[in-house]
Amino acid sequence: RILFPEDFARKSRNASKRVLTADTEEEMMILRALADGLRSGEEIIESTRLLAATFNQAITMLEIKGQVRALGANNWCLA
Repeated sequence: RILFPEDFARKSRNASKRVLTADTEEEMMILRALADGLRSGEEIIESTRLLAATFNQAITMLEIKGQVRALGANNWCLA
């Protein structure tokens, strides 16, 4: 649920203009999927066709690097 849709829309537009950089192709696939806005882990796995273990490893590395942020309930966004 989004309390302030106009803030979310503005952040989503700004995120889509950001230059995405990643160390692996899997990380880049996840960053591209997140560039559209809030996404659940299941949606990302489905759209990227990554294995669950590969997704978990890549999303953890992206979180450690500060490129993504966990929102709880398996939801992620660009940091």
